[in-house]
Amino acid sequence: MEKIQRKTETKSIVLCSLFSALVCIGAFIKVPLPPVPFTMQWFFVAMAGLILGSKLGFTSVAMYIFIGLAGLPVFTKGGGIGYVFQPTFGYIIGFAVAAFVIGKISEKKEKNFLNFFLSNLIGLSLVYLIGFIYLYFIMTNVLGKDVELFKLLKSAVIIFIPTDILSAILSAKVASRIYKAIR
Repeated sequence: MEKIQRKTETKSIVLCSLFSALVCIGAFIKVPLPPVPFTMQWFFVAMAGLILGSKLGFTSVAMYIFIGLAGLPVFTKGGGIGYVFQPTFGYIIGFAVAAFVIGKISEKKEKNFLNFFLSNLIGLSLVYLIGFIYLYFIMTNVLGKDVELFKLLKSAVIIFIPTDILSAILSAKVASRIYKAIR
């Protein structure tokens, strides 16, 4: 029994490390689609939640955040504890929450494309919500900028919706195929 538990723990550590590395790499894989290029980071965050579930999906993204805050340049603009003052750091926090929520929903629902896609949309909404609130707070209270709310919403959320939905579709499709293959 102890041997089986140790094997499961080892598998969990390896999978968390793998997805943490994929999220790191995903930040630097840029797909040049108009009007805005997007990275593969959201795709791998969603995959972490769908494939690993809530706890391990969250853990893999939290590892990515910890590695970046510890100083490794895994974020798009570097790394280090000072990164918490970057206006976009809220989106990174949102990734961890989204991985957990996507995982929690997918654990309770049938493993198919539609359920995966819907859980991705809920997770994406949380990324936008947390990220935008954080962005607005940093811009107005830390950087002291006078920002127009709708202009900020347009440039920080609305413009990214089409490509993020595309990533949500792709990750739902890949995850549903993975589950079909392992049944």
